[in-house]
Amino acid sequence: MMRLQKLKLTDSSGNTSCSPLCGRSGFNPTSRAKARPAEELHKCSQECSDTRIGGGPFATHPHPNPPLEREGVWANGLSRIVSGFRLGLVVVLAGVLTACGGGAGSASGGGDVSIRAASLVSPASASATPATTLPAAPNVISITSGNGEITLTWGDVPGATSYNVYYLTYPGVRTSNARQLVGAVSGNPITGLTNTQAYYFAVTAVNAAGESVASSEVTAMPMPALPGIPGNVRLVGGFAEATLDWQVVPYATSYNVYYGISPGLPNATSTVITGVRIPAQLITGLNKAPGRYYFRVTAVDASGEGSPSVELAAIAQGTFKLVSGGYGHSAVVRSLEPALGGIAGTVWTWGDNSRGQLGDSSSKLGKPNDSFTQRLTTAEISYVDRVSAIASGYHHTAVLLTDRTIKTWGMNTNGQLGANGQLLTHSLSQPATNTDFPRSVSLAPPAMTAIAAGFQHTVALKDDGTVWAWGYNVLGTLGYASMDCANPVYGQFFWTCSDVPTQLTGITGSVAAIAGGYSHTLAVTSDGQVWAWGRNDTGQLGTLAANCNRSITQMLPSILQAQALDTVFDPATQACNTTPTPVNAIPGSIVAVSAGMRHSLALMSDGTVWAWGGNYYGQLGYTPAVNLFTNSDTCVVTTALTMPCSYDPKPVLGLDHVVAISAGTQHNLALKGDGTVWAWGYNAMGQLGTGAAAGFVYNQTPKQVPGLTGIISIAAGAYHSLAVKNDGTVWAWGDNTQGQLGDGSKTNRSSPVQVQGLRWPVVIIPGR
Repeated sequence: MMRLQKLKLTDSSGNTSCSPLCGRSGFNPTSRAKARPAEELHKCSQECSDTRIGGGPFATHPHPNPPLEREGVWANGLSRIVSGFRLGLVVVLAGVLTACGGGAGSASGGGDVSIRAASLVSPASASATPATTLPAAPNVISITSGNGEITLTWGDVPGATSYNVYYLTYPGVRTSNARQLVGAVSGNPITGLTNTQAYYFAVTAVNAAGESVASSEVTAMPMPALPGIPGNVRLVGGFAEATLDWQVVPYATSYNVYYGISPGLPNATSTVITGVRIPAQLITGLNKAPGRYYFRVTAVDASGEGSPSVELAAIAQGTFKLVSGGYGHSAVVRSLEPALGGIAGTVWTWGDNSRGQLGDSSSKLGKPNDSFTQRLTTAEISYVDRVSAIASGYHHTAVLLTDRTIKTWGMNTNGQLGANGQLLTHSLSQPATNTDFPRSVSLAPPAMTAIAAGFQHTVALKDDGTVWAWGYNVLGTLGYASMDCANPVYGQFFWTCSDVPTQLTGITGSVAAIAGGYSHTLAVTSDGQVWAWGRNDTGQLGTLAANCNRSITQMLPSILQAQALDTVFDPATQACNTTPTPVNAIPGSIVAVSAGMRHSLALMSDGTVWAWGGNYYGQLGYTPAVNLFTNSDTCVVTTALTMPCSYDPKPVLGLDHVVAISAGTQHNLALKGDGTVWAWGYNAMGQLGTGAAAGFVYNQTPKQVPGLTGIISIAAGAYHSLAVKNDGTVWAWGDNTQGQLGDGSKTNRSSPVQVQGLRWPVVIIPGR
């Protein structure tokens, strides 16, 4: 038979007596209504010592040992009783010892039994001391939200046998006012909570001595597994920009906005703007080809990022990407994708218009030659669109259209417009006709894939890898024999030219890239071999070979000086090749070429640049010494002039990771993959963009153009330079005597200035 232990009690007068923990209905040893005499307490003690386990409020605490007969020894019995009441006993040492019934096996009533702490025998009067003290308050390590639940974790408290969690839906949690979870386990979620409702928590530790003070209060809010999907998403277009807005997602802490040129966002090519705090975002710099952009938004909260919204699309109607520079004029193409009535590939021009090279005719008849007007500001021209490539010569412009046809306008002295007899005659009494109206070039079938413009000739590449050329041909520039052209504008003298596009022969392999120089031409075949033809007085053909010596006594120096072309001509003969000739070997794979006045450039697949030809102003970029003749050959240009040069291609010093090149008259530009621009060569007009003072100055090796980043396209004019940034803006520097910098002035600039007046719309595509 198992029995309950008895306790020795001390009343308020200091008298001691035995009191059992009795389960009889109505028995309350600490009743404040009436003090019980000592003999009654002793009698009750005797009765309880014989009480069998099986009923009453302490039926869940059977004690296997016989009762203690000796009074005064209470510590063992009390500790056993208290320690066993994990489910039915809470000890508050500062107040009342409370035993709560209702454990397993309870058969009848019982109620609560309370014993005032002051009635317990003090340690001084007892024969033993308590075995434990109150545990320390737990330290809450983390609190995390879930879907309808919150998880608390806390560190172990030494000596604690269990833990209680208290919580409220408002701050100020105390053990006396909050909902209690007895026997809580660290790391186990507290479930059944309401999402988006804030909860406040505190934790206590429990051992045989009682319950600790509460931990510091912490708070969290149960949330769904992930935030909701933003709704009512809208897209509003601007100029090279768009604004996305959406409906607020409840309890989202921020939003992520995705955009890119490929559908199915987010994906590997998309850009993300994170941490957006309001339900709207302006997105700028929409200027990448092909011009179509896609947009989505997601909501973010503590649980993570939600699913993306519906995907919207827009067209950036104005990705200024293609840029070209002539002698005194400039042009850019607004590279577009047609949609919603937008016009794709329109051309904007500015600068010199003395030969109609701006193409801004107001009618299909064009203006008379003497009425062309210079323009210092940009303007979109009529009668040409769907342009995919553009090239500028000395005083003419050529464009390749998306249907693979070609249009030209401007100067036509040597048939460079390819009008097939419509504008050029061979009669001294009827001069060639210049035009500001874009005219189609006679090509059959129309299957061109690239275009290039030289001084006064034009070159095109066909989809079968063949090269076609027309225009000026005095030194074999076209690569084939042509008839004499009469030009009374410069006096009664003759040279060879053609206004009929004609296919070249003699190139082995399929051509992949072309370039037009002052009076020579370059082509690269698919196997990486460079071919060259035309003038070769300074080695610009990359070989000593020459099959012609053309007399140019008819080209009077005074006339050429008036045109600011090349003042070093004299009656001497000029070395040239009238048919394509291989350039001396360049190790590696060539991906692009560019031709200047008397020098040539090649871009390699490894990002390096090679150069050959004239080096009078350091345009070859590989002579670090002051003496330009060092490490160069000497070329006899005229009877009175020799020039440093090289017939063999050599690498340009200090250039790597280059993705594009462009050669001007006597200076060069290189675009690196990091969006920076590097320049070298002649700098008298500030065309290198380094901020150096004007004068007879040059850089023998490439130097970075300060202040230019994010560049995607470059072009070197005769004595000025152009660049397009990734935000769609166009920048220019160098010679501005004809307004070719587009800043509204005629002041030369040695540092880049932004071209004014270029704008483009972003048009929203409906139905997505």
